[in-house]
Amino acid sequence: MLRPKSVKTINNYFTPFAIVLVCSAAFLGAPSKRRVVLSIILIILSAILNFTTEYFALKKQEISRLLINIRLITNFFVNIALVYMLINFWGPMWLLFVLTPVATAVYENRQKTVIVTALSCLALAAIYFHNGLYGAGYWLQGADHVLFVALLPFFIKSLAEEGELCDVEKKA
Repeated sequence: MLRPKSVKTINNYFTPFAIVLVCSAAFLGAPSKRRVVLSIILIILSAILNFTTEYFALKKQEISRLLINIRLITNFFVNIALVYMLINFWGPMWLLFVLTPVATAVYENRQKTVIVTALSCLALAAIYFHNGLYGAGYWLQGADHVLFVALLPFFIKSLAEEGELCDVEKKA
């Protein structure tokens, strides 16, 4: 069962992070005007989608699973486009590939988390391969990024399954 609060929590932290990351890349990384405009349009549309699906997922539980799946798939492809366009201008763009697998770890079962995480790792590795990393140091750095994307969702999933994400004592 999808926990409505988890949808809101993911949205409240990940959407602003993605917006700040993309705006930093667009305005501080000095990409072309075309890339700036396209990346800003994509992040605005993504934010609208995220907040809209959150609203409807909380109001209409019977369609919440469908909305979350649409959201995960759309964010995955938007993140691919954003990282591809901006990673040469802003190194931390790879962090967008952490968001969808972690959200999947919170919303979905382990099998779906494995699939989404593997696809995210492959997409990041493909972008690095396409852009051409030069030298062993850059390839090792890229491998570190892929490893982080691969491991963090399962850390989160394990904590969630063990009930450790909410293991904070409440004050009386």
